[in-house]
This record gives sequence, structure tokens and C-alpha cells, in this order.
Amino acid sequence: SRPTTIRYIREARQWLSRRRIEVLGKPGSGYYIKGNEEDIRDAIVDSIRNFLEFEFPMVALKFAQGSLKHTLLGVFENTNLDAINKFMERVQTDVKKRFVDEDLLNLAISVAVSIRRIEKHHRMDLGTRKVPEILRNPMSLSIRDSIHNLEEESQVMFTEEEICYLALKFIGA
Repeated sequence: SRPTTIRYIREARQWLSRRRIEVLGKPGSGYYIKGNEEDIRDAIVDSIRNFLEFEFPMVALKFAQGSLKHTLLGVFENTNLDAINKFMERVQTDVKKRFVDEDLLNLAISVAVSIRRIEKHHRMDLGTRKVPEILRNPMSLSIRDSIHNLEEESQVMFTEEEICYLALKFIGA
């Protein structure tokens, strides 16, 4: 019903506004979101985690074991989870750090969301952040060295700012 739809849009607008994303309506066209790319990607990752809620630890364990079904999440449709898993493994080996299962899945979702957003021609713009400084971080260097196979598998190009975005996610995990 119309009141229910309006209530859901209001709730979505409130949830997204807490993430610095606006929901705008255009008569005759519908709704769209406006915000910086980093906030949009983070909101997508948060929404997937919220959707999984109590199942997240089980899904994380399955992903870590390599047994997650490819069609489980919409964001993973047409995404090569094996390639993402191999990428994650290479980075962990290179930096000599093992991520706990839930962090590993969160990072994999961030990578999958990045691939989908790049495919749709949305580019990361870190603005005033110091990209060269972030790129010198060992995590960035590892991601840069490990990303080539993932780029080939997904047919997308990770720019330096995309690598910085992922590095910040990996460093924070």
C-alpha cells in the first residue's frame, strides 16, 4: 500500500542519512541516492551484514572454508568468489596476518561491492586523503601486488584510489 511504501522510504532515508547518503525523489522517475562513493559502498556492505544478522558468523565460516554458495548474496551474483578468496589468501600470506572469519567475509564483501561498483562506472574518490601515503603502507603494497589476477577474473581495473580504499578496509580489520 502507499502508506507502507512511504514508511519504508522514510526508514531507508533515515538509515542512509546516518551514513551521509541522501535519498532524493524525482517525480515521474522514482528515487535515487546521492553521496560519496566510499559512504555508498560502506552502506551496501553494512546492509548485507544487517541482512544476514545472526547467520553472519555461519556464513563467514563457510566463506573461510571455501564452501559458500555463489548465489547466496545478490552482490555475489556473477562475482567469482574463488578469485576473491584467492586474492584474500594472497594478501594474508604476503602480510603474514590471518583475518578472523567475520573480518574475512566483511573484506570479501567489500571487494565484491567494489567490483560491482567499478563495473557500473562508479569510481572511488578519496578527496583530500593522502593517496601516496596510503599507497606506501605495506597493506597497500600487498593489495597492489595481489590484485592483478582478480582484475583479470572480474574484467575491471582497480585504480590507485580503489587500492587505497581496500587497503584502509584491510588495515581496519
